[in-house]
Amino acid sequence: MIVDRGEAQLCHDSLLYAWPRLREWISDDRVGLLVRRRLGDAADGWHEAGRPASGLYSGDQLAAARAQLAPGGRVLPIRPVERDFLDAGGRAERRTRNVRRAAVSVVTALAVLASVLAVLARGAQRDAEGRETVLTANQMAAQADSTREEDPQTALRLSLAAYRAAETPQTRTSLYAAYLAQTPVELAGAVREPVLGIAYSADGDVLATSQRRGRVQLWDISRRNAPVRAAHLALKGSAAIAFHPRTRLLAAQTATELALWDVADPADPKRLAVHAISAGTTFTLAFSPDGRTLASGSTKGRLRLWDVSEPSAPRLRSERTVAAVELISLAFGRHGLLVTGNGRSGAKGQGAAQVRLWRVDDPARPQLLDTATTPSVMAVAFHPRRDLVVATGGEGSMGWWTVEGRRLVAVEPEDEFDRQWGYGSALPSLSFRPDGGRLAAPDNGTEGGGKLRDATLTGPELLNSPAEEGTVRSAEPAQSVAYSPDGTHLAVGDVGGNVRAWPDRAPAPRLAGSLPHPIPGTSPVSDDGRFVITGTSEGTHVWDVSAADTAEGADPRLHFTLPGGWEARFFLPGRDGPLLLGHRWEEGTTNHAFRMWTSADPARPPQGPPWLSRAPTCAPRCPQTDGCWWWPVRRARRRTCGTCRTPPGRSVVPGSRSHRSPSRRASSSWAITRWGSWKGTRTRWAGRWTCRIWDLADPGKPVRGGRLEGVAEQQAAYIPSTQVLITDGSAQRAQLWDMRAIRTPRKAARLPAASGGYQPVGKGLLATALLDGTVRFWDVKDPYKPRGDARDAVRPGHRRHHSHA
Repeated sequence: MIVDRGEAQLCHDSLLYAWPRLREWISDDRVGLLVRRRLGDAADGWHEAGRPASGLYSGDQLAAARAQLAPGGRVLPIRPVERDFLDAGGRAERRTRNVRRAAVSVVTALAVLASVLAVLARGAQRDAEGRETVLTANQMAAQADSTREEDPQTALRLSLAAYRAAETPQTRTSLYAAYLAQTPVELAGAVREPVLGIAYSADGDVLATSQRRGRVQLWDISRRNAPVRAAHLALKGSAAIAFHPRTRLLAAQTATELALWDVADPADPKRLAVHAISAGTTFTLAFSPDGRTLASGSTKGRLRLWDVSEPSAPRLRSERTVAAVELISLAFGRHGLLVTGNGRSGAKGQGAAQVRLWRVDDPARPQLLDTATTPSVMAVAFHPRRDLVVATGGEGSMGWWTVEGRRLVAVEPEDEFDRQWGYGSALPSLSFRPDGGRLAAPDNGTEGGGKLRDATLTGPELLNSPAEEGTVRSAEPAQSVAYSPDGTHLAVGDVGGNVRAWPDRAPAPRLAGSLPHPIPGTSPVSDDGRFVITGTSEGTHVWDVSAADTAEGADPRLHFTLPGGWEARFFLPGRDGPLLLGHRWEEGTTNHAFRMWTSADPARPPQGPPWLSRAPTCAPRCPQTDGCWWWPVRRARRRTCGTCRTPPGRSVVPGSRSHRSPSRRASSSWAITRWGSWKGTRTRWAGRWTCRIWDLADPGKPVRGGRLEGVAEQQAAYIPSTQVLITDGSAQRAQLWDMRAIRTPRKAARLPAASGGYQPVGKGLLATALLDGTVRFWDVKDPYKPRGDARDAVRPGHRRHHSHA
């Protein structure tokens, strides 16, 4: 062994085997020696290659080398090149780890950013979809209001769908209007044949309709709002029908036979008897009040009286010709007297139509008591509570007679025009409400429906036009009518085979009067749903509907009535409860007064004295100065309103502004009054309007504010979030106003005029529906630079994709 400079070298290999201590050292440090040898080879190769960044130890290999060469081991010290090799590997591994960590951080940050952007985008999309939903809901509500009179059932569905889509003042008012309106129950016919006759069973739970070609349809109406089509009877031709006054015995007579049916189960009727008769179309059929006699009228003036005291064996007691023409209608009175009507005057070979009164105590020997003439007879009816007979016919003709002993005494009209009910429509059927308070007749003209008339009047008032009480609509021209035995429903059958059963009252608790005519953004219903405004000839009423319950029969409570001459059409939200802005106009002047009422306590007085708005004196060239009109300003979270002057009527919508005044901690309210004149030539007229702003921070002490000049028409909307007012302007343009400084409003940019008007849809956006059905959006956050992009337009049936909130 040679020792030189701190190192020992073997002189011969035999020493490895001959020296026991050396063999032990080598055996104990074999792994470290192998690591040392491999490290040296790797370090030498790395050094000879110019010490590149590749080929270095890393990961487990680097960790193992450092562990074996740690201080305290028996491995010989490493050379400088080997140490540099390990240090370079450590530095390279740290750089890789740092790069990996940075990459993970970047990826994580990007993922978080993407999630945030996705949430924001989804929120923006929801907001945009919400704005579209609000606009669509308001349009549905407007459509429901326009169709309610013609088709209340569809209007109810539209109002309900609109309210479910978006709860806005318009949809809430539309739903209340639908709830307060009479809505019929639809009984859709199975075949398209005119409904010739309608009959209710004595208990009102079964309804029968007679149609051409011998079809008699039975309906189970035990659940009034959910009728069930039951069985139908196939007879030998068109039939007249009538129900027994006490049981579910149905009589049906065709041109050739009389049949009696037991319809105790309308789904399984049982025929009790059938009796052949001589051929001849049957027009009318009726039971006597005691149910023992059945009378029928047929062609050639033939009157038949049947004894049906034994339904399974009806007996024909009398058959005689009582007129030269068809006996088209008959009816029994409360004392058993029978009235018949025959003939239409004007037909070739016919004389005057006749109304005849009979005593039929003995069906075998009917006794004619009196005969009266009238221009036309298509239907006759006996008043259920009075000795009074009415007959109607073609062209709306009508006649009334009182029964005095054995005579028919005509009720003479004050004017010959009073002999008509309506204009030009045939009235082929009549039905008194069981309490005698109303008479109904089908309108066979283009309007269709059931005409209503007050039957409580006397003398000439029975024929006067004020006795008319309007019309309940049918889908097509009406042919027949019938009141239910309890008088709660009027069934109207039309020529299309359908029946509408109209309730005598709306499903909602009864309110006197009607809701004010809806204007976009207004609501006669308070925000909390507690109060409702109605108007009658006696004034404006506020009703508390919080305790009303249709199931329990609890009606709304009259909260208070505005003093005479004052009116209100909407609610304002107030600190202590809903507020009313009342208006009063002195007829024949340009003076208009306004006043605030609180609805929280009807005993509390109005807030302050009336504040006045006066239009200027009309210029010499001006034909007239318009009256007062309350200008609609879009509803917001706090109360505001708009008032304007124009003759058509008065309306108002709440709105608000949120700018802060140094002297007020809360947002103040404001209103607008408008006056103007119509000027022009024979061929062109134009209106010029001036609007005054009133600060209502203290409703009892309004402060006069700035003016808006050049407002052309009556439409307006307010956007509280951006404090922007939009009004109709001139030259087919809409004008934007900057309302942030309420005392000095500034005229901003103009938008194209829109036939459907502009609707605020939130977050500084306006929407309008174009003629082709496209919905166009305008961003007016900056009223001086509004932005409207055709890419934001939405067509029906397409989903809008949004690039910004």
